[in-house]
Amino acid sequence: METYPIIIDGALAGKLTVDRQGPRTAFDAECAMRPDLLRISVYGGGREGYLGLLAPEGEHLTLHRLFSRSQLRDFPQEIERVERAGLPPEVPDAAAEAGEPEVPAEQREPEAAPAQEASEGVQMSKTAMEKEAPEPCPEPERAAEPDVQEPGPEPESPPEPDTPKSCPNPESKPEPQPADVRAAREQASTPEEEPLDWFASPDGALVCFDGVHSLIALPLGDERIPAGVPGEQREIEGREYLVYRTRDGRLEA
Repeated sequence: METYPIIIDGALAGKLTVDRQGPRTAFDAECAMRPDLLRISVYGGGREGYLGLLAPEGEHLTLHRLFSRSQLRDFPQEIERVERAGLPPEVPDAAAEAGEPEVPAEQREPEAAPAQEASEGVQMSKTAMEKEAPEPCPEPERAAEPDVQEPGPEPESPPEPDTPKSCPNPESKPEPQPADVRAAREQASTPEEEPLDWFASPDGALVCFDGVHSLIALPLGDERIPAGVPGEQREIEGREYLVYRTRDGRLEA
């Protein structure tokens, strides 16, 4: 079992415990209560592993996740830090990672000769070649070309007969497709939605993050459901909820 500090905005906010249980690994995080939503990730080796959104539990914010080996394929092999999700991971220097020693300035190879010396050598070689080159021979006089009469105008070809062009039939329509073929194509073109990971709060609400928005689900008939703000009715684990988006602590449709 390993324990890592959770650093939020440069300050210690909590701790993360990692317990490797055979083919699965458990991540348990605990932080002090905060007014904003907190999502955390593990970083290391230029990679980021997203853990999820911390939910209220008693007087703390907690997170309990269990990942399989396939789910940890893109995670860092060694955890270097635990911080807020979405930060740019630090990519290690390739030379430093390979452990190549830095060569002292005294042992470095001398730099190549300046480009000016090379250009002077090329100029001298061009001058020597010009001196050794023989003088060109005079070109022989060309013989007078015979007068050539221009050909007369070509005879006009008879016009081609007008042939009727085929016009598209305006009444032609594409053949109707069977209903099962259309349904199969629509089903293939519609991407399958991935299931969301909902976390239960002590007050009976569910919270999650769909990759773009923060969502909260209130049980159907709950007194906290706001009037005038329509929510999306979903069935989650056999129970009906109204799902809303949250922004700055307010509910949105």
